[in-house]
Amino acid sequence: NPADAAARGIGDGVWVWVTGAENDSKARVKALVTERVGKGVAFMPFHFGGWFQGETLRANYPEGADPYVLGESANSITTYGYDPVTGMQEPKVTLCQIAMA
Repeated sequence: NPADAAARGIGDGVWVWVTGAENDSKARVKALVTERVGKGVAFMPFHFGGWFQGETLRANYPEGADPYVLGESANSITTYGYDPVTGMQEPKVTLCQIAMA
């Protein structure tokens, strides 16, 4: 959200660190500052791979299996929490902080 980004000195397209709530987990991603995300909310896709905490993992892929699109996975910063009633994990929500990389 533009208000949240401005408060942190973050502009559209700059590299940022998204830090998770547990285990000092972090992900290095490019910021997309948009009104489509509400104030106090961050969104990050979890479909990417090839990086982990800002480091490339390309050398670990077998020949011919290198991803077409590289990026961080949001799964690396989510918590190990679960719903106590259903036992369902909560991989799509977590507390985070965002700062310039």
